[in-house]
Amino acid sequence: MVITVKQYSEFFLLGANHGRTKTQPNDQSVEDFLNTVADQTKRQDSFTILELMKEETGSEPIMWGDSIVGFGTYRYKYASGREGEWFLTGFSPRVQNLTLYLIAPPHIRNSI
Repeated sequence: MVITVKQYSEFFLLGANHGRTKTQPNDQSVEDFLNTVADQTKRQDSFTILELMKEETGSEPIMWGDSIVGFGTYRYKYASGREGEWFLTGFSPRVQNLTLYLIAPPHIRNSI
């Protein structure tokens, strides 16, 4: 089976429920979440990234799902007609690594 990037990203975002994106913005406190990071260095790094991303994006952080801190939003629509909202940039202090999400939607990506 061959899965194109477009198909893969739609599957990743929508998951098995196919009705809406699995990872949704919520009102969980970003600071409370970051304070649960067990590794002290990763926790400090997370707060540094939080401040840098707030400054650079001009957006307030929002929790997406249980473990992603996102900044800004954009709407997307697939050829299939499915549409939704996603964050423009963000990060997640995972157990193994600190993951950065640097996402450029097509209207921005095409202008670079």
